[in-house]
Amino acid sequence: MAKGLADLAGGRTTVESLLIGCASIRLRKLGLAVPGPVVGIEQSLYRLIEEEVGEARAHSRYNALRRRLVSFMGSARDAARG
Repeated sequence: MAKGLADLAGGRTTVESLLIGCASIRLRKLGLAVPGPVVGIEQSLYRLIEEEVGEARAHSRYNALRRRLVSFMGSARDAARG
């Protein structure tokens, strides 16, 4: 999470920054300071993952990362509720 926020703030295109960008609206609602929107973020994230792990593994890696992000946001939401 911290790496993604730092990369996004620094204008670096990484899997972590794009993943944070995908959830920027929800993360802001949870009170996190997330830098501005990124255009075409879902497609950019998938392409970057595909470059890193190959076409055969890209879909499962993408889904795994999205599940981790959703899990984090659920935990953050629950913690905010007290």
